[in-house]
This record gives sequence, structure tokens and C-alpha cells, in this order.
Amino acid sequence: MIEKVVSESSYVDVELQSFPSGACEVSSVILGLYLKEKYDVNVVQSVGKRPSPDCEYSENNHVWLTVNETIFVDITADQFEDFSSKVFVGHDSAFHDIFEVYDTRPVDFSYLLRRGSEGYGSVYKEVATRMAST
Repeated sequence: MIEKVVSESSYVDVELQSFPSGACEVSSVILGLYLKEKYDVNVVQSVGKRPSPDCEYSENNHVWLTVNETIFVDITADQFEDFSSKVFVGHDSAFHDIFEVYDTRPVDFSYLLRRGSEGYGSVYKEVATRMAST
């Protein structure tokens, strides 16, 4: 749904312009807010890093959701060549186990607001509206 809303928007800020590539944090917040509001679950962003498979001196950072401390929800893992599914929801993931989680962050609407730009609040509102009607 996020990808559809983005593709139909006349303008989106940089993080969502190449969805799913580089869109993991913003899209995780958008989905996390929806899950919190709709299902009243505990949702946090898991922020991890791993060595880059392409360059030994580089790292890949990635953000996904952890729901109720046990369920991984990832809608942007397909930006990586070694993950082929568009969406992952589950308790165990060899792909996510590769990442060293170095931070967990609350899912908060204020993250979607950007000084000097349109931000992502309108994207979230449109996604939530469309999800409510499905």
C-alpha cells in the first residue's frame, strides 16, 4: 500500500522516492503507526547493521519492525539482493539474524514530520485511509 500511495503522489521526500531502496525507516514508521492504532500492539523499530556483501569495508544498515517483542515485520528487505520476498512476517529469519541490532526505537508520528519539507504525515494519512477501506 505504501508503494502504491507513493507512486500516485505528485511529490514525496527523498527517502521514499526509490521504494523499497532506502525507504526502510520511513516505511517502518508508517506501517508501525498503523499497526499500533488498528491492533493496539507493541511495535518498535529494530535498527541493525551487517557487513556489506559487496565491499568488506562497508556496512548495510536496515530497519524493520518488531511486534510484541517476537514478530519481525519487514516490508523493504527486498531492497537487498539476498532477500527475495516482498514482505516478511515471522518469528525467525536467517536474513535478519545476520544484522546486529544496535538500536530499538519507538514508532512515533513526529518522525514523519520534516522541517522545511512536506514530510511523510500526508503519506501516512493516505495509507491509513486506504487500509481502513480494504
